[in-house]
Amino acid sequence: MSRSRLRYGRLAALTTAAAWTVHTALFGSDRLSERAFRLLRWIADQPEPSKHRPR
Repeated sequence: MSRSRLRYGRLAALTTAAAWTVHTALFGSDRLSERAFRLLRWIADQPEPSKHRPR
Protein backbone atom coordinates (compact mmCIF):
# COMPACT_ATOMS: atom_id res chain seq x y z
CA MET A 1 0.00 0.00 0.00
CA SER A 2 1.42 3.37 -0.93
CA ARG A 3 2.08 6.15 1.55
CA SER A 4 -0.41 8.50 -0.08
CA ARG A 5 -3.22 5.96 0.33
CA LEU A 6 -2.34 5.56 3.99
CA ARG A 7 -2.21 9.33 4.44
CA TYR A 8 -5.63 9.84 2.84
CA GLY A 9 -7.07 6.96 4.84
CA ARG A 10 -5.86 8.51 8.10
CA LEU A 11 -7.17 11.91 7.04
CA ALA A 12 -10.57 10.40 6.23
CA ALA A 13 -10.68 8.62 9.59
CA LEU A 14 -9.76 11.78 11.53
CA THR A 15 -12.27 13.88 9.60
CA THR A 16 -15.02 11.33 10.23
CA ALA A 17 -14.18 11.14 13.94
CA ALA A 18 -14.16 14.94 14.25
CA ALA A 19 -17.47 15.30 12.43
CA TRP A 20 -19.04 12.56 14.56
CA THR A 21 -17.81 14.19 17.78
CA VAL A 22 -19.11 17.64 16.82
CA HIS A 23 -22.45 16.16 15.74
CA THR A 24 -22.75 14.31 19.06
CA ALA A 25 -21.84 17.45 21.01
CA LEU A 26 -24.52 19.47 19.26
CA PHE A 27 -27.34 16.96 18.76
CA GLY A 28 -26.74 14.11 21.23
CA SER A 29 -28.39 13.42 24.53
CA ASP A 30 -27.32 15.54 27.50
CA ARG A 31 -24.91 12.90 28.77
CA LEU A 32 -23.31 12.22 25.38
CA SER A 33 -23.17 15.93 24.58
CA GLU A 34 -21.30 16.66 27.81
CA ARG A 35 -18.81 13.89 27.09
CA ALA A 36 -18.25 15.09 23.52
CA PHE A 37 -17.66 18.67 24.68
CA ARG A 38 -15.21 17.41 27.32
CA LEU A 39 -13.38 15.45 24.61
CA LEU A 40 -13.22 18.53 22.38
CA ARG A 41 -11.87 20.64 25.26
CA TRP A 42 -9.28 17.94 25.99
CA ILE A 43 -8.17 17.87 22.34
CA ALA A 44 -7.93 21.68 22.26
CA ASP A 45 -6.02 21.62 25.58
CA GLN A 46 -8.56 23.93 27.24
CA PRO A 47 -9.32 23.76 30.97
CA GLU A 48 -12.63 22.56 32.29
CA PRO A 49 -15.02 25.42 32.99
CA SER A 50 -15.55 26.15 36.65
CA LYS A 51 -18.73 24.88 38.27
CA HIS A 52 -19.22 28.25 39.95
CA ARG A 53 -21.15 30.71 37.81
CA PRO A 54 -20.51 34.38 38.45
CA ARG A 55 -23.55 36.54 39.14
